[in-house]
Amino acid sequence: MGFTSIISIPTEVKIVERSASNFPQTAQTAQFTIAGGKVSIIKIVGEITTIAQAQANNIKLTYNPTTGSDVDMCAVTDFNAAPVGGAFTITGTAADAMVLGSNGLVSGQALWADIMPGTIDMVTDASSTGQYKLTIHYTAIDSGATITTA
Repeated sequence: MGFTSIISIPTEVKIVERSASNFPQTAQTAQFTIAGGKVSIIKIVGEITTIAQAQANNIKLTYNPTTGSDVDMCAVTDFNAAPVGGAFTITGTAADAMVLGSNGLVSGQALWADIMPGTIDMVTDASSTGQYKLTIHYTAIDSGATITTA
């Protein structure tokens, strides 16, 4: 007699939009909060809503777990004079630089990231003017797991 297993894969994609805000000023600032259990990040997409200042400013996203040490979700990318309508995302591979595209075009995230409760933070290494907004798409792995804006 064979073994039969029924696996339930979460299929409801939830979308959380973070309103436009100023770039963090040489800081690590929480963008989203994960609570109630594990989630799968399908994609994170950002949009430049006010041109970034014309100066070097390396930016990355970091996962800050409730328990344990921070883990970079991508390597840095320079947002020097990033234009309005410029889009940015991560590939899903932590060693890859954040992708910054112009005219609103970036490829989708190739790999999902499964993470536990904590925050997703934006980290900058300079104080620059400019604004951006972020949208995250995810599915809950654990019943009751959610992502909200921080």
